[in-house]
Amino acid sequence: MILTTEELLTSPVAFGLTAATPVQRAMCRTLDGIALGELASHPDVIAALGGPEAVAALPIGQPKEWTCFGPIRSGKSLLAAVAALRATQNCDVSHLGPGEIPRVSILSLSTDLAAVVFGHLVGALTSSPALRRLLIEDPKADSVLIRHPSGRPIEVKVSAGAKAGGSLVSRWSAGAIFDEHTRMCGADDGAVINFEDARRAVLGRLLDGCQIVSIGSPWATCGPAYDLYKERFGRPDSEHVVWHATGPMMNPSWWTPARCAALQRSDPRAYATDVLAQFRAARGAAFDSETIDAAMLPREQLPSGECFMVLDPSSGRGDTFSWAVVTRCAQSPFDAYQLRGDGSVARYGSGAPILRDDHVPRRAFLRVVEIGGLEGRFFESTKAQEIVDQIALKCQSYGIRHVFSDQREAFSLESMFTAKGLKFTSLDWGNANKTAAVGALRRMLVDGDIQLPNHAKLRQELAAFAQVYTPTGLITFKGVGHDDYAMAIVLIGLLDVLGLIPKADANLCKWCHLPVEFHPVQRVGQFGFPQRVCSAAPETHVDRAVKARVHMQ
Repeated sequence: MILTTEELLTSPVAFGLTAATPVQRAMCRTLDGIALGELASHPDVIAALGGPEAVAALPIGQPKEWTCFGPIRSGKSLLAAVAALRATQNCDVSHLGPGEIPRVSILSLSTDLAAVVFGHLVGALTSSPALRRLLIEDPKADSVLIRHPSGRPIEVKVSAGAKAGGSLVSRWSAGAIFDEHTRMCGADDGAVINFEDARRAVLGRLLDGCQIVSIGSPWATCGPAYDLYKERFGRPDSEHVVWHATGPMMNPSWWTPARCAALQRSDPRAYATDVLAQFRAARGAAFDSETIDAAMLPREQLPSGECFMVLDPSSGRGDTFSWAVVTRCAQSPFDAYQLRGDGSVARYGSGAPILRDDHVPRRAFLRVVEIGGLEGRFFESTKAQEIVDQIALKCQSYGIRHVFSDQREAFSLESMFTAKGLKFTSLDWGNANKTAAVGALRRMLVDGDIQLPNHAKLRQELAAFAQVYTPTGLITFKGVGHDDYAMAIVLIGLLDVLGLIPKADANLCKWCHLPVEFHPVQRVGQFGFPQRVCSAAPETHVDRAVKARVHMQ
């Protein structure tokens, strides 16, 4: 008995979802790797796959991995149960030895949650005469043996999480179902039991004809599921197909317009996640994910201040000794202007050259030039002096004279950095200062006053950085798992609050942001304030800025 996933889902003699929506039927077809047919033009299917280009890029042939980001009450668990049964009938067991029993594993945040998918499967097997013939013996509490077309038993089992995916090794895999994978931690969160290790344990053990199926409702804008969504949604290939559907797309009989409107009025956040299946910043998140992403976009800039170093020290017993190189920059005019063929500079979309100095934008912002750190349990193999020596070399390469750090290890670090000719300033990292620092960094992100490097761990830590309450009722901030890279950036916010960020170089021209080469003159800007500028004409300033940009490239 070999049926398609769509037939198993919708047949009255199998799982009986006769009212399956076009999106649910199309999901079944992509699980099997067959053509969408008439469903390819359905607007819900196109939207849930990520657009017409994604529909056109769908592979013919079963993908190695299949993921669904969907709302609650949408049949995701039922679809996963169908996929599990399909895997027991479709896997290639021709090269297995006698007595080898492959397994379809079902994992979730807990065995209780994984039992939901398992319950759908057992319910269909025991209630349908057609499917009951596949049972080799009565189902157990957490496992069932199903007969493969060859006669070999295939086990479907609820598997508990274990370190490094330990519960998924030691046997061939006929597939794996990750239920609520959106709420599973990743290895970067410091979790011993995590989604990435479990997934990795399965991939190398998959039999031909089998796949990894991951389902879940979107949650926080951090973690492995969110990273997968950002990387894969709208880009299907033979390795991975990702779906993202809303409640009305998958279960319109439950998610009626009236029910959707009622939930939106009573709890907009729940409506966004549970109905629209949108990723949202975790409740209590200190920073909005959109502002973090915007801060990591490349930006034209001209240097206008000295670099300085920010540290978040560590004991080396599992956390990271992180550091960041920061400088003050001025906004380059190239965001709004371009160099024409005749050598003049014009506003984008206009042929008129720049003639007035106040046309040139010059907003200052902070730029994190580089971020890094020493990770893991390095205290046994690396001495503090060696770390200071490495950071001092980094400071020398950037011309840095000033190092800022929280008060951790300050007693020993200050003497070591001072011996290297660097000024060391420790910052009080009490709860009041931490709250002020988070508020300042939040404002800088919203206003576009800081640019961050495109650093995956930094982004994840900032997105997971959240407000929490201590047992005594105080508010503090911490990340999920490690937050050492995020802490280094939050310290920049404290420097801003305390007024310790080095000022812009007074010898830089306020028009072109380059060193003053001529006798400086005082001119009044558009707001009536005098400005320290060089004596060159405004169009010359822009030309010098163009040359500086070419030099930097």
